[in-house]
Amino acid sequence: MSIVRTIQPPLNKAMYFNGVNAYVEVPISPLTDKVTVEAWVYHIDGQPSGYFAGIVSNLNGKSNFNRFLITSTAVLFQLSIGGTIYNHQKTGLPSLRNAWHHYVATYDGTIVKLFLDGEEIYSGSQTGNLDSETTKPTIGWGSTSTSYYHLKGMSGKVRIYNQALSRTEIRHNMLNPNNPIRDGLVLWIDARACDASKNVCWDLSGNGNHGTMYNVQIVTLSNPVRVGGTL
Repeated sequence: MSIVRTIQPPLNKAMYFNGVNAYVEVPISPLTDKVTVEAWVYHIDGQPSGYFAGIVSNLNGKSNFNRFLITSTAVLFQLSIGGTIYNHQKTGLPSLRNAWHHYVATYDGTIVKLFLDGEEIYSGSQTGNLDSETTKPTIGWGSTSTSYYHLKGMSGKVRIYNQALSRTEIRHNMLNPNNPIRDGLVLWIDARACDASKNVCWDLSGNGNHGTMYNVQIVTLSNPVRVGGTL
């Protein structure tokens, strides 16, 4: 486990998604066997009943996809393996709306886990490599066919790893958002490193996977993003 410790500047900016046509597109390479998706999200429920808002989505055409989604009371990780879509979700959660939460989904090739604010809320068996994707991953967009899957709300940052982080590593990242685990980090999009004048979000992972902004606003928060919990 590799940890870099630096002074912790406040998380005082966020990407605002309007729930209609706003998203960030990133050019990371396909992930095939192990993955962690991590995001700080402030969800404003705007989806019709039965629809999920996209946090991070890999869309292969309109049929197969790997995507991480939320509703006001549920978290869903959909995996496309061998052309079949498998749903792993936790429903019946207390309202997730109008508050900052730390969302994480992991897959290590045999187990899918979901975490909310540093606590494991779901574990399920799954085997196989993720189907390769033909389109670039998007942040805040969950479907190619309808805006009902678009995120309405804010995100302070999103990170993707090519490995499944442990519970200890996930809680470390939540409590030290500027000093994350570096092993396996392939994408780090942070609102404080987005330039709205150029429609670009610089990838802080060092891998050059800079994001292109579409109709995304960068807003300054009156209070820094904070999520509870202790190691």
